[in-house]
This record gives sequence, structure tokens and C-alpha cells, in this order.
Amino acid sequence: MRWTSPEKDVDPVCNKVVYTEKSKPSVHDGDVYYFCSRECREVFEAAPALYVGPEFEQTRQQTEIGHA
Repeated sequence: MRWTSPEKDVDPVCNKVVYTEKSKPSVHDGDVYYFCSRECREVFEAAPALYVGPEFEQTRQQTEIGHA
């Protein structure tokens, strides 16, 4: 089995659409994330729970409920 990256993805830090071929990737908990810049990748790597995972999802849901 061979893994192929998608053509585009969304930078989890700034939410920009990035072309994966020219992006700055990082692996966290076995998943690959793509970034528009080295700076966004470094911000993510310093605190990935702020952008992905269960803690992020819980915070996001609380924010969405608060803005309903």
C-alpha cells in the first residue's frame, strides 16, 4: 500500500488552502498536516492541541455553542 498526499489541504493554523506539493508538512499523532509557511508549521509544532485533536474539538464546539 502506498500513501499519496492530496493535491490541496487546509493549513490548520491560518486556515489557508495550500497545495501540498509546495507546502511545509508536519506529522502529528500519525497524521500529516500541511502548512503555508515555516512560521505556521512552527506555531503548530509548539502547541498542536490548539489546532487539532480532542482538546481542539472540545474548544471549537464550546465556541460554536457560545456564538449560537
